Amino acid sequence: MAINYTFNIGSVKKRLIEGEFSNVIIEASFSVSASSDAVTEVTGVDEGGNEITCVVTPSFSYSCGGTKTFSVDGLSADSFVDFDSVTKDTIVQWLLAEEGVSSVEEFSYVKSSIQNIAQRIYEYGLEVPDQVAGDNPAGASEYVYIPPAPAEEVTSAPEEEVVDTTAETVA
Repeated sequence: MAINYTFNIGSVKKRLIEGEFSNVIIEASFSVSASSDAVTEVTGVDEGGNEITCVVTPSFSYSCGGTKTFSVDGLSADSFVDFDSVTKDTIVQWLLAEEGVSSVEEFSYVKSSIQNIAQRIYEYGLEVPDQVAGDNPAGASEYVYIPPAPAEEVTSAPEEEVVDTTAETVA
């Protein structure tokens, strides 16, 4: 089963002036999406002659993204690429060089996306959903819901007059 991926180069950030150079790309954003196709199996033919298929393994998908900052240390006239000459292929090559890999499949974000899908396919094979024999319990209940009695209203007691009895008597 093939795992398909797409490595998308998004926007870039450029520094207007860097030493003697202008419009120097200092950062690139990217995203990766990976997916597998569902695997189906023909289980029979219906009355109309149409094949009946069931899914053996469903399709899986995974996406992630990130940004990478490019160092401008040691930028020289030999290594500088004018912004107008930069393509997505250029950015991909810079990203691969940053990680010391030579193919897109080895790039960490692509590799982890492929591994994620492969692991999910493997785990699905270990835990295939299925049906068990027997009937589900069913029945009829004669339960009647009786709502609780309404709460009694709390009435406040009439206010009482407080008389100060501590006053001194004068003789």
